[in-house]
Amino acid sequence: MVAVTNSLAMGTSHAESDIDLFIVAEAGHLYTVRLFLKIATQIFGVRVHRNYVAGRFCMSFVVTTRALNLGQHIALPFDPHLAEFARTMMP
Repeated sequence: MVAVTNSLAMGTSHAESDIDLFIVAEAGHLYTVRLFLKIATQIFGVRVHRNYVAGRFCMSFVVTTRALNLGQHIALPFDPHLAEFARTMMP
């Protein structure tokens, strides 16, 4: 599953915005999915890299089906940035 989040999902993106993605991989395939995404986005030149951000993909979260409860995996009791990130997700 892939969801768009943050500015693009909220309709507030602009010409300099990146495309933030939340990706769910099948359990046991996290590193395979991450490797594939890294290679594919690098080959096609669409991955956020240093000063190259506009219109490129940022793999903000890549989780497995076993780790969908993000509340168990954060350092803060309440993380407002993560809450907004989750609230704006659009599959």
